[in-house]
Amino acid sequence: MMLGLARKITERCGPPIVCSLSGEDIFLEKIRPPYYVRTRQLLRERAAEIQAFVALNEYYANFMSEYLSIGREQVHVIPHGLNLEGHGSPHKKSAEGPQRIGYLARICKDKGLHLLLEACEILIQEHGCTNIEVHAAGYLGAGDRGYFQHIQRRVDQGPLAKKFQYHGELDRDNKIAFLQSLDIFSTPTLYPESKGLPLLEAWANAIPAVVPGHGAFTELVADTEGGILFEPHNPGDLAKCLAELLENRDRANHLGKLGQVAILDRYHSKIMARRTKEFYEKISL
Repeated sequence: MMLGLARKITERCGPPIVCSLSGEDIFLEKIRPPYYVRTRQLLRERAAEIQAFVALNEYYANFMSEYLSIGREQVHVIPHGLNLEGHGSPHKKSAEGPQRIGYLARICKDKGLHLLLEACEILIQEHGCTNIEVHAAGYLGAGDRGYFQHIQRRVDQGPLAKKFQYHGELDRDNKIAFLQSLDIFSTPTLYPESKGLPLLEAWANAIPAVVPGHGAFTELVADTEGGILFEPHNPGDLAKCLAELLENRDRANHLGKLGQVAILDRYHSKIMARRTKEFYEKISL
């Protein structure tokens, strides 16, 4: 999004220019004609002036190399790394208490909260999983309040009545506590996810995940084995995958532990810092 600055920086200062890539296409794809075509054209022109790009995963590196019409070798991958302080084990839960399915992301249609709620209605009505609660947290902007009010009305009138709670936007400590309170994590984005940070945060607390099989999620689940992929946009398949874990707690706990092991091994801030340092030292030679 800041490609337009690169030419002037190069002219005045002369260092190699590196541009990070982290989901800009979601905004760009909403630009209306006739500005969309011109914007894409300018991005491709200015991308040619950048020495290197950095993405958080192979999926987005491949996607953006085509999107910007640049060589794949120009896009380097440095995976996300979490600050692990405060993360740990999930809260001990009563065997009789409700099982908590959690969503952590911005409250908007693109992130798929409505899809999760529809899947949980199916869980209750078709799978007999009545002892559940759905808990959501994340920023709710003014432009998305109508969306949230609509799904809240649906919840209040359906099988999830009194089983759904929105916790608002959380600070770091409360976010970690929220994640540790869950049994299963799911943020069923409608678009191919470019980052997947909340998923990594769930795994840092040994919470198993059910996420759509597209974008970075496919790559992260394949690498960590910390969750199940469902067919994107399909609430019935999401419900089926959630039921599999709700009905087999040993498997769910195993997946959560696998995710946590992967975070501790290769998705933490120290290794990300080392990889970043090595990359910038190499490109500055």
